[in-house]
Amino acid sequence: MFSQVISLESVKLPNSITRIGNYAFSFSGLTSLEIPNSVTEIGSRAFIDTRITSIAISKNIIKIGRQAFNLCLEMSKITVAADNLYYSSNDDILFNKEKNVLVYYPANKAGNSYTIAENVIAISPDAFNSCANLTSIVIPNSVTQIGNGAFSRAGISTMTIPKSVIEIGHCAFGGGALKEIHFLNNTPPQLIDDSEGEDRMYYCDSFGFDNCNIYVPKGSYETYKASYAFKQYDNIIEE
Repeated sequence: MFSQVISLESVKLPNSITRIGNYAFSFSGLTSLEIPNSVTEIGSRAFIDTRITSIAISKNIIKIGRQAFNLCLEMSKITVAADNLYYSSNDDILFNKEKNVLVYYPANKAGNSYTIAENVIAISPDAFNSCANLTSIVIPNSVTQIGNGAFSRAGISTMTIPKSVIEIGHCAFGGGALKEIHFLNNTPPQLIDDSEGEDRMYYCDSFGFDNCNIYVPKGSYETYKASYAFKQYDNIIEE
C-alpha cells in the first residue's frame, strides 16, 4: 500500500480498515500512525525499516506478524490497550497478554541494560533485533526458548545462557556485537528454525557464533562439539 513511499511521514487510517497487510508501510518514511480499533491484525514486516518512534496497539488486535517492527531503529515505545486480550506492555516493551513471552523490545528504547522478568519463559523471534543501544542483558532461569534472530544485530557483547534454555532459534545472535557467550548447561540447547517461506530473513548459519567465543561447562566440550548445532564451531572453550 505505502511500501517504499519515502515522503510518507504520517497517515490516519479509516475505521473501516481491519488489517494492516504484509509490508504495508515497509521501507517508508513513516514516523507516526494511529491504529483504529477496527484493526485486528498487523501483517508480517508491516512497518519494517520505517522511522516510526512509537506505536499503540489497539484493543482489538489479535495477531502481530513476523518482523512487523524490525529495523525500526527510532522506535522507543510500544503501548497496548489495557483491554486487549492477546497482548500487553510493560515498561514500553511488548509482551503476550500473560507477560510470559517477550515479543518485542523497541530498538531505540532508553537505557543500555535490561533484566528480563523471572516469569518470562520465551523470547520471541527478533525480539531484540537491531537493539544496538542495548549492551547488557540478564536472562532468567525461567526462559526455555530463544527464537530465531532474537538478538540479531544487537549491541550485547557478553551473554550468559542459563541452564533452563533448551532451544535456540536460527541466527539468534547473528550480525551483532557478541564477543563471548557462556552456556551453563552441560547439555547443549537444540537448534530450532520455525521460519517459513517469506518469513525467513536471516543471513547466518546455525546460531551466528562465528565471531565470538563459546564458553561451556568444564567436561562438556565433547558433548557440545558432537551436537548438530555446535559441530561447525571451532571456538568452543571449557571453563
